[in-house]
Amino acid sequence: MAQIRMLVVGDDAGLNALIQAALRFEGRETGWHILSAADGEEAMRIVHEKQPSLIILDLRLPKMNGLDVCRHVTGQFGIPVIMTSAERETDTRSKCLEAGARDYIAKPFRVGELVNRVKTILKENTL
Repeated sequence: MAQIRMLVVGDDAGLNALIQAALRFEGRETGWHILSAADGEEAMRIVHEKQPSLIILDLRLPKMNGLDVCRHVTGQFGIPVIMTSAERETDTRSKCLEAGARDYIAKPFRVGELVNRVKTILKENTL
């Protein structure tokens, strides 16, 4: 079985650490490998080098916004993306899904809900 690599992308270090810890705990038996990036350019570099199995991607990022990152990684690599955002605009979810995101979750969210969505996407990709 191929190793599952996930990339968590966001400029909120505390939230990133919380998400990473939850994913590491959930994947402790199967050996999920969790990568992290603080901006869009770093995320793109990691995607090209490591080609993660799934990306959790914040919409608002320094250097390159989440929509542009999402379009690139879903279009070129077919990597599933879960977008997150604190934006309250009614069309934010639609914009993320139109950019290629597989799922969207509004902030604030329960980390357990995010982990469940991750597991669902990983399960769908192995069927």
